[in-house]
Amino acid sequence: MKNSKWEKPEFKGLTLLGPWRECGAMTIAQERGTVIVEETDLCMEVGCQPETIEEYLVEHFVEHNIHAVMEGKEGAAERTLSVVREHSEPRVHFQVRLFSPNDRADSEWPERLRRRGLRVM
Repeated sequence: MKNSKWEKPEFKGLTLLGPWRECGAMTIAQERGTVIVEETDLCMEVGCQPETIEEYLVEHFVEHNIHAVMEGKEGAAERTLSVVREHSEPRVHFQVRLFSPNDRADSEWPERLRRRGLRVM
């Protein structure tokens, strides 16, 4: 599945080596209130095809530049969504994108995703 939102220069997220479930930064993010979900699980939860997940995200969330948020140059909501895509080639690595809900987002989205067991550990 190819999508330009996951590629440079448009990519606002981070790319890190290793499996995301073993990344200390992801554990800390979750402890601070970020709901972490793999892109494929998010598609299943919201009932859309992988080809249309970007439309869902644009409709219900605002994407943040993770570097700008970490540097204090951009603000994010208290409860955020981190969407993860893991890759196995050429080496195991993952990409993560950060979103805040907009005014069209369902207020129950964090709990719905948590009930599915979408957690780092």
